[in-house]
Amino acid sequence: MNSENTLPFNESPNPYNPDDYDKVDARLKRQAKQDRRLNLLKINLLRKQDGICPICGVIIDLNSEQVERDHIIPRKLGGADTFKNTALVHKTCHDKKTAFDRKRIASNKRLGLDPSK
Repeated sequence: MNSENTLPFNESPNPYNPDDYDKVDARLKRQAKQDRRLNLLKINLLRKQDGICPICGVIIDLNSEQVERDHIIPRKLGGADTFKNTALVHKTCHDKKTAFDRKRIASNKRLGLDPSK
């Protein structure tokens, strides 16, 4: 078989193989820790916002709605990746804001302006 026409195979740990239990366990622990951090961040953002979406003004329910983390000042426009510059918003609100931000960035580029302004 010609090796140029084949994809490289990267073996990942198999949860059903006793030899891989330690690797799978470590991966699951890492994922659980990351999930806890993300949930804690969402709860803290919700407290900061008094449970309200800053875009539409409607109460956010973490249990029944899709929510996303949004950079208030987009990173492409010079915003920082900090807690202060982050908000928890509904997915639909985030999609609308992202579309607006992308148009703004494209417009600034066409006009030859600094994208961060």
